[in-house]
Amino acid sequence: MPTSRDDAAVFTQIFEWHRDAVHAYFVGRVADPELARDLLQETFLRVWRRLPEVGSLAGDQQRAWIFTVARNLAIDSYRAGASRRAAEAALRQAAATREATVAGPDVEAEYGERLAELDAAIRGLPEEQRVFYE
Repeated sequence: MPTSRDDAAVFTQIFEWHRDAVHAYFVGRVADPELARDLLQETFLRVWRRLPEVGSLAGDQQRAWIFTVARNLAIDSYRAGASRRAAEAALRQAAATREATVAGPDVEAEYGERLAELDAAIRGLPEEQRVFYE
């Protein structure tokens, strides 16, 4: 893990050179400014973790490495959203089926609780499993 002042300077330079392009890439892919910022942060966190490797690359190679990470994060984000939407649709369908047989005001509250439990369970998975299944 990088710790020296030189490492911080190298990281700062890499960040300054690439952040605007990476941010624009995410804004164009996810259409959510907050999610784009989160993905930008995750991209450069990965740069920081691999700074000796990334810092030793030429500028074009750095850019390629960073955009490969960004592309993978955008894909993971899309998969997570698709998985979440599918789970929400399945829960809505189950709730609608249940509403047809058991009417009452508790149905919507129960649906919200079940959805929150499912979301928490997915977020609790290790990253490799969460990313693979999302």
